[in-house]
Amino acid sequence: MPVAAQDCAPGCVCPGSTPKLLLASELPLEIDQAALQLQYDALSEMDLAGIGYSPLGPVESLEGRTGWAVPPDISERDECESADDLLAVIGAILLAKGTESMLVGREKGALSNRRSRMFVQSIREIPVIDGLVGVEYDVSTLAVTRIVANFLPDRGLPEFPKLTAQQAEHSLPDDWTPGPHLDPDSVEVPQGTHLAYFSPARHQQPLLVWAIPVSVGGMPEWAYVNAVTGRVAGRVASHIHDATAIVSRPCRLRR
Repeated sequence: MPVAAQDCAPGCVCPGSTPKLLLASELPLEIDQAALQLQYDALSEMDLAGIGYSPLGPVESLEGRTGWAVPPDISERDECESADDLLAVIGAILLAKGTESMLVGREKGALSNRRSRMFVQSIREIPVIDGLVGVEYDVSTLAVTRIVANFLPDRGLPEFPKLTAQQAEHSLPDDWTPGPHLDPDSVEVPQGTHLAYFSPARHQQPLLVWAIPVSVGGMPEWAYVNAVTGRVAGRVASHIHDATAIVSRPCRLRR
């Protein structure tokens, strides 16, 4: 529900042209106040009709005159091509630290004079589950007019797993059948198993997980096992995972 700009906080939709300077002490991620100041300064230069913040701190949505433009060839880029030059432009409002990357996703239809494009996110080449950024821009001027994002900044996130893929597989409940099963002494990563960043809930600290294909009651699913603690962090149906939850993985495999 919209609130007054001065009361704007993560998770709110904030109308008007006055952004909110977020406080590091109020956020679940380890974000320095200087980064939040840069976010505020960038937003303060825009003429916005509305703005919303993610509970983690990055801008979740904004609309209006941003003063930014997309690269001239953005509509010509194929899916899975790099869009890090665009991330360099919008990174301040997303609280990007510099280790994040964006790849070109699908193009979406819009109004006759506007076009929108989706981008998928990874961190240090590890895909971010549901890490998506949508940018709408004017076809003639290339001016960015709208941004909708589910962006995870690399702020205090674990860089490396403490568990191997095999150890994570052995953390699964007995009635979850991993596929394919590997010998415990094998050093080979199971087919399909991969690292990813996953947020169990919008207000919770994101996790580095092993995403493992499993069969639960005969149904194909993906299990997410915390790659640091070995605890099961969640699971989703296979078709959901493959279609939306990890859309950057096909790009990574295509390289």
